[in-house]
Amino acid sequence: MKKKERKFVELFNVTGSTLVEERSETLKKCAEEMRKGKEIMIRIKEEENNIKDKNAIMFQVYTNNNWKLVGYVRKYKIKKIMSAIRGSEIINLILRMPFCVTATGRWTAEVEVVKQGHWLGNDYLYKYNDTIKFD
Repeated sequence: MKKKERKFVELFNVTGSTLVEERSETLKKCAEEMRKGKEIMIRIKEEENNIKDKNAIMFQVYTNNNWKLVGYVRKYKIKKIMSAIRGSEIINLILRMPFCVTATGRWTAEVEVVKQGHWLGNDYLYKYNDTIKFD
């Protein structure tokens, strides 16, 4: 009998949401819906055609019958989330209550990612467009 692997949770800050007004407004609307008790569907997806970083991983929420970009995974966490995506280890994604950044008046959020097995460590040496190798 195969031993069942434990589940591990990590929080991912949504980066880039405060830089683009449409993303910020989408998260603000998500917060309003969540306060009414509505669950917001969220997904993570590789964005290979991203000019800044071919390894970019985006967060999208489902609203008004389509998926909308709200931000990205921080660069030092790209390798760990990419490993989990490609290994089909992600069990669940939960959008935490979005919040307003007082200094800017823009909205951001965190995403709780549950996966099977341990997370890789953060890669603080990662630079945009690096070749990612998995051991």
